[in-house]
Amino acid sequence: MLQGLPPYEIPIAFLGLDSVLLAATYEKGIYQWKLGDSAWTKAVNPIVNTAAWGKIDADFPRAFALLNGVVWSGHYVNGIYFKELKDSGWKLFLPDSFASKVPRDIFAMTTWRGRLFAAGRYHSVPLMHDPATGSWKTTDVNFCYDVYHEESVCDYYTTWSMAATADTLYAASGGVLLKIGWPDLP
Repeated sequence: MLQGLPPYEIPIAFLGLDSVLLAATYEKGIYQWKLGDSAWTKAVNPIVNTAAWGKIDADFPRAFALLNGVVWSGHYVNGIYFKELKDSGWKLFLPDSFASKVPRDIFAMTTWRGRLFAAGRYHSVPLMHDPATGSWKTTDVNFCYDVYHEESVCDYYTTWSMAATADTLYAASGGVLLKIGWPDLP
């Protein structure tokens, strides 16, 4: 099933969209496999506007999420992009006043109860995006402390994965498994 991918390219995240499968590859961008295809094809990728090289593909996707008909793509170094399912072009997500808290390197994204969560490195604490207000909310006040609420366990780590059950969000981060209940989110 690797036909169509560049040689030695590694798919590291997937997102199923009914009859389309998106693959985030290690360093060559987003590829797609449509129902009935015999090979992967390069999808329309987010574009980064760089000072040195002009406009280039954001070739380091690391995570996907789907929320209310919007596909989100988290990238290594290049931030978070989004697109409506019906659109082909990606848009850079411009964060609000929590810009310094948004992870620079996104490695994990998930959706839970109508919210988008993103985490990674250089702020490993999962952040929650509220679509109603368009703002990011940091979860470190309630998420990162030990059982005695005395010592933070989130400093300088990388969050690699997130998942949620009916009432609890989990994050695999820096050798620890963090959890936070829905009522404890900001």
